[in-house]
This record gives sequence, structure tokens and C-alpha cells, in this order.
Amino acid sequence: MTTSARDLVWTTKGTATLSAFSDERVLVRSTVPAAPGQPMTFTMTVGERVELRVRSCRREGDVFVIEGRPVSLTKAQKAALEAALADQRGP
Repeated sequence: MTTSARDLVWTTKGTATLSAFSDERVLVRSTVPAAPGQPMTFTMTVGERVELRVRSCRREGDVFVIEGRPVSLTKAQKAALEAALADQRGP
């Protein structure tokens, strides 16, 4: 299995894939659910740790789509998230 820059690992348990990002929103497809209001932290394949506050979580088949608000996002974290999505789009 190939690792992508969009692959994430939750600090508690489970994994996720980054689907969308903006200054106010992070959207991931996760193997584990999260309750609204819950803080969640994930580690990116590039080593950046990002915390988000969960806004919503819904089940789609065998994954959970989690939307959250990034908490105290640094420039390095923002750049890593943007680069991960740029990697997804390709040249």
C-alpha cells in the first residue's frame, strides 16, 4: 500500500485521509467517528501535527466524514495541508 501526503494518523486511534482544507475548515474521511465539539489531533506523513475541533461527523459506508475547524494553525501546518492537497491534484 502506497502512502500519500493526504494520509493522516489520529493520535488516539485510527487513520484518515485529508479531503479538503481551508483556513476555517478541515474535511477528512476517517476510520473512526468523532463527536461534535471533540478535539482531535492527527499527524501527517510529513510529521506535522494538526489539532481540529469537530463540527460534524457522518457515516458514509464504512468511513466517517469528519468536518472540523483547525485550532491554532501555524504557517508550517497550513503549508503542509495545502501541499498535501496539491499533491492530490497532480501536475
